[in-house]
Amino acid sequence: MSFPSAQVSDPAAQLNFEQLSLFVDAGTQEINFSEDDVRLYAESGVLRTNGYIHADNWVGANVGTVNQAFLGATGPGVAGAGVVFGASADTNLHRVSAAELRTDGTFHSGVALTAGANAYLAAASGDSQYAFVLTNRGAMSWGSGSAVADTNLYRSAADVLATDDSVEFVEQSSAPSAPAANKARLFAQDNGAGKTQLCVRFNTGATQVIATEP
Repeated sequence: MSFPSAQVSDPAAQLNFEQLSLFVDAGTQEINFSEDDVRLYAESGVLRTNGYIHADNWVGANVGTVNQAFLGATGPGVAGAGVVFGASADTNLHRVSAAELRTDGTFHSGVALTAGANAYLAAASGDSQYAFVLTNRGAMSWGSGSAVADTNLYRSAADVLATDDSVEFVEQSSAPSAPAANKARLFAQDNGAGKTQLCVRFNTGATQVIATEP
């Protein structure tokens, strides 16, 4: 929108469009809507408002470049409210349902942090501590949500998965199917007399009992 020079130079200049009133203040370089209720102004090279901007479709930045981004309810390539990035709208982050955020691409987290830093943390409503933590080294920790995490699973060396805690097996109603060659499946079962057995099954199909509950 352009303003006649007389209006721009006059601190009290006003334009009326039906129910909308605009007050242009050349001294402060502000546009005030509805008698100072909402302001649009420049500050240190940035256009600001003391309210918010409403868009019925989407708002774009760097449009037509590889760095373009769209924010809104119907951004290109996204049906729900979200953000879309890239000249071909190939990357997104959007709302798919109540309290659910999603991306249809790959999400990188913690890549700029020091090794072992937390990359993902999760908690439920009412928790005072994180119930699940994933570091950028792949280590996972779990807790009750009311205390610091007390159970973990991590890589301790090449080809070695470790935990500082215990692994618990629930009795299976039947033995698992045999694995592929050069593999084994560890499980627990009832021995038929009310005692739990820790077992392993190999590719040959034979189940070996490692130990039986005394």
